[in-house]
Amino acid sequence: MSTTRLAWMSRAIAVTGTVALLTAGGITTAQAGSAEGNGTGHAIGNSSHQSVPPGQRGRLLRSTKLTGATVLPSAASNRLVRYVSVGARGRRIEVTGAVAIPRGKAPAGGWPVISWAHGTVGNADRCTPTRQDGGYIGTASQTLDRYVAAGYAVVQTDYEGLGTPGVHPYLNGPSAANTVVDIVRAARALDPRVGKNYVVMGHSQGGHSALWTAAQSDPRRDVRLLGAVAISPGGHNLKVTTSYFSAIPHMPRAQAIAVLAFLPTILSGAEAADPAIDAAAMLIPEAQPLLEVGRNGCIEDSYAVAEQVYAAAPRNPFADGTETEQAKLTAYLDSQASEHLRLRVPTMVVSSWGDTLVDPATQVNPLIPRLCANSRPLVDYLLLGSPPATGPDHRTTVAASYGEARAFADAVFARRTPATHQAC
Repeated sequence: MSTTRLAWMSRAIAVTGTVALLTAGGITTAQAGSAEGNGTGHAIGNSSHQSVPPGQRGRLLRSTKLTGATVLPSAASNRLVRYVSVGARGRRIEVTGAVAIPRGKAPAGGWPVISWAHGTVGNADRCTPTRQDGGYIGTASQTLDRYVAAGYAVVQTDYEGLGTPGVHPYLNGPSAANTVVDIVRAARALDPRVGKNYVVMGHSQGGHSALWTAAQSDPRRDVRLLGAVAISPGGHNLKVTTSYFSAIPHMPRAQAIAVLAFLPTILSGAEAADPAIDAAAMLIPEAQPLLEVGRNGCIEDSYAVAEQVYAAAPRNPFADGTETEQAKLTAYLDSQASEHLRLRVPTMVVSSWGDTLVDPATQVNPLIPRLCANSRPLVDYLLLGSPPATGPDHRTTVAASYGEARAFADAVFARRTPATHQAC
């Protein structure tokens, strides 16, 4: 992606805070339903486990040698796994992911586990993290390798619909959380030396996934979540998404194209999760090509199509008379917003003043008091750099926060209260 394109995307995302997850990897969404089992106090989507017997969650279906960017060089073994989980609509799904086992002898109780949730990559199977050779996934793996070298088993889900049948339900919290948890179960089936205790960590879209995992109520006791680390988490204030896209005619051309490029991922993800949403019915005819790239393309593909769509119709992509459909989309997206969550485990949130994609001033700073008000456990906020824009950027925040995130994980595994920064 060119510097100009990335810069405009950064500005577009920083302005609204609604689609910030898209720049770093992944896609997810959900169906309207009960909030009680997920610790939100807000309608969040159907996360019912009724269609998948408890013994099936995390069942290991297949294991093969892993190659590519998700390989962690310090591990004794790296395996590509396929396992059972529960999708955005509450049904049985198959998911792929990576499992890295440390070298040496496992401690009593087994290797402690880091379950990693990746950032946005796109919707197509070719965007799947375990099929990547470098780029964002390779950069994140450099930090994850430090964890496996320190004696942590590291597992990385690909999420629902990436590398497996179906459309990736972008920004669906329950689906993402299920896949994050169930890969820990699959890893334990793969290698009995993997312990039951784990910490979830995630970046960007994965930061949103980590927060949803921290809010899940899981009656099973075969694995146990001890804490969460959400790095540059997106997904705050999603209820303004529809109105923001409607403002495209009032934006400069480059910014409008950058914003329009994120629309297909949002729409296809929401439609995959909620059958009440009809993406095609919402869009003007000139914008219909966005739907195909949203289902089958990666982020750069979406940008190319957005340029074509804007050239043909530089106006509001939503058709007149579709207010009811837009309201359904808004309600669904709001149900997935992070500010409604009630966290159940100690959680560290990391942000940086140098991050123009998930801007702390407009996105993360307002999220923290909402999480604090909703949650009983510790919420620790690590804000790197200094205002207005000095510090690690969106991607380098992962590496820059390793020391603090590692100390947090070490503390919760040792049953100690983590050192705090701006905590509540």
